[in-house]
Amino acid sequence: MGKSLQELAQAHLDPDVGSTGIRFRPYSVPIDTVNDYLIHNETPYTDDLIELLEEFYFTGCEQDLANVEETHVGPNGQEIENWQDLPTPVYIRDTMLPRIRTKVREYRFAGVAGGPPEGYFDALDVSWTKPQVFMPYVYKFPNLQIPVEPLVFEDDLEVTAAEMNAEALKSVTHWDGIRPKHRVVSLEYNWPRTATVRNHPPPAPLPGPKGGGNS
Repeated sequence: MGKSLQELAQAHLDPDVGSTGIRFRPYSVPIDTVNDYLIHNETPYTDDLIELLEEFYFTGCEQDLANVEETHVGPNGQEIENWQDLPTPVYIRDTMLPRIRTKVREYRFAGVAGGPPEGYFDALDVSWTKPQVFMPYVYKFPNLQIPVEPLVFEDDLEVTAAEMNAEALKSVTHWDGIRPKHRVVSLEYNWPRTATVRNHPPPAPLPGPKGGGNS
């Protein structure tokens, strides 16, 4: 997630910027230098955003081929997995996310007196955002009945594939504490309101969102 946000903040950079170009971004270009590449009168990224994105760095990430799934040597000589340098899921949920929501509300609702009426978005014409031809898709349920054979090593220590996967996926499974419980969501939907598809968005300005809610 942090890497994706950093890449978005570098979207305006030319492909050849940085010692290794676009190949090893976002780590090949320090995030605190992205404002140096803006042109004309473009709005710079705020210090708050830069500081937030810097929290997603891990030790050695500026090196070529750095991988969050690998390890580095800590100050006491111990081996530390790189993902452990990143913000914890609880910190992201309880500290980062409220800050982000507050900042977004400040931008969205600045200068909006009272906000638009309830359900204002029902009248907006968004047909211009739809493709002329819908892309076909096929959804396949995973086969969960595949047997897992245990792996046996020279010392006769039996380790199952499931246990090995659990160890390899630590950087993902440590989100389980805050991840919502799995639920099956149907792909069915009600009949949409249809209209003539337009090729261009309606003229500005569009009404802003109703104030008081989270983004």
